[in-house]
Amino acid sequence: MPYLIIGVDPGHTIGLAALDLSGHPVRITHIQQGGFGAALSALESWGTPSLVASDVRPAPELVLKLASAFNAALFVPERPWREDDKRQVAAQMLEQFSFPVENVHERDALSAAVQGWRAHQNMLRGSAPAGFSDEETDILRHLLLQGIRHTAALEMISKLRQPEAEKERMEEKQVQPVASAPGSSSRRPSSSRPEPLSSSSLSLERTVSELRKRVSFLEAERETLMQRIRLLQNGVAGERMANHERLKMAAQIQRLQNHIHYLNKRRGRGKEKQFRPSPSTLPARPQTQVRPSVPAPKPSALAAPHPPPVFAKKTPPAPHSPASTLPQPSPPSPSAPDGDLKKLNALRLQRMIEEYRLSRISSSR
Repeated sequence: MPYLIIGVDPGHTIGLAALDLSGHPVRITHIQQGGFGAALSALESWGTPSLVASDVRPAPELVLKLASAFNAALFVPERPWREDDKRQVAAQMLEQFSFPVENVHERDALSAAVQGWRAHQNMLRGSAPAGFSDEETDILRHLLLQGIRHTAALEMISKLRQPEAEKERMEEKQVQPVASAPGSSSRRPSSSRPEPLSSSSLSLERTVSELRKRVSFLEAERETLMQRIRLLQNGVAGERMANHERLKMAAQIQRLQNHIHYLNKRRGRGKEKQFRPSPSTLPARPQTQVRPSVPAPKPSALAAPHPPPVFAKKTPPAPHSPASTLPQPSPPSPSAPDGDLKKLNALRLQRMIEEYRLSRISSSR
């Protein structure tokens, strides 16, 4: 059965598309009922899936289950295609291969298969050396898609070729004429044609050859699975070792950080001791003499108080006398300053002198 690249569009209606390993479309359909079982039966009737591709990331559960059921490689795109890209792929398939697409489910499945093939086309195109048949080329591509190295895949195919070479050698031996024994009295005429083998012998030879091919293929599959198991075991062991190394590194980093913190604290204490003078080296601070508070001097009884200003008795001036024109001093304000009091006393003294002069003039008359 041919090896295929399968594109799957999961959902209530499942879209399935198949390409051969050369990138040519083979089958396309959509399934409305049956789910996983119907899709599995359809793919088994088409061929052997080498790669199961999805058109979205992450891969849906149906795609994962189909890839696991056929032990096929899984392809998930880095980013989903746009609707214009999917329509363009469907138009190219219709134009180049007359391969129609009925609905969007088939179109999405076809775009997934095309993405899977384009992602591996460089590996698939130039993989087979000269002299390989189409069947051997497909087997080589299938092994490469399974993750087997190119040299290991060629060795597996060479093992598949050995039963064919042995069969050809056996047929050549059977075709050679049987030599007559010396002294034989047989009068049977010699013939260059060999005695024909029975049909049962030929069928047995074919059966043995097919079984040998099957055994070789199963051995190749077993080797593939063993390589995957070793890779997984190495990955698990490497992950455990990496986790152990990370834990050790984290513990060592923590110890170094604690040591750095301790050294920084010691360094800070040393600087504090270095720049902090000891009490013996500090200069003696001068003692401040406390001055006793001097009470305000009390007024002595012997001290003569300032004499109050003498106010002369006011006499009414004569009418129309020049004294009436003198400025009348205003009564002293209790809150008046000393300068105002002096001016007021000077005015009063001047008025008293003027009144005395006027009285002398009037008495002389």
